[in-house]
Amino acid sequence: EASLQDAGLQSRIPVPREEDDSIDFSPGSDYMSSKRSTFLLGYFSKISQPPASLLITGVGKWRQLQNYFTKLSHQHPAAASALFAIIELLAKDDQSVERADTLDSLNCMGPALKLQDSARKEIELVMSKEWQNCPTTRDALLASIFLLAWFEIVRDQVFDQRLFPGELADRIITSTGKWNRYSVQLLQWFN
Repeated sequence: EASLQDAGLQSRIPVPREEDDSIDFSPGSDYMSSKRSTFLLGYFSKISQPPASLLITGVGKWRQLQNYFTKLSHQHPAAASALFAIIELLAKDDQSVERADTLDSLNCMGPALKLQDSARKEIELVMSKEWQNCPTTRDALLASIFLLAWFEIVRDQVFDQRLFPGELADRIITSTGKWNRYSVQLLQWFN
């Protein structure tokens, strides 16, 4: 093993992952505590190229938005699932990601689609209760919808089927109340 490390080959050898089968993508699961989520959050923080519609804001605002999405992912399950869905999708398509901790399953759409579905279900669950009067919940729902829209745009380049929850998005976007500064930016990009 030491000779493999010395030769620089250790990082190119796929390492089987025990947690692949045990990761629970269902709504309310503790996906955030998995090794996979830790790797993907690190991957997300290194993305220097935001979606095309965000390019006009510059790298500084993009970094702030990345931090906002990451913070929300620790506070709201819908935001976490939506964020990890787009990160899974971006990492899957990134040819430069060759590390073993990117998982063999990044070669398929399974994890990203499960997380997208989980985010949609979590949004539906929150919206089945009183949500309009809680500004932080509205902001988290809007961020989740934005991330799912980004997911749909990236994914739509390959697939014809639409997964974006348009009716939920309309209800969130047209809800009345005060938005935080990040939500105001996200609403501008939706227009």
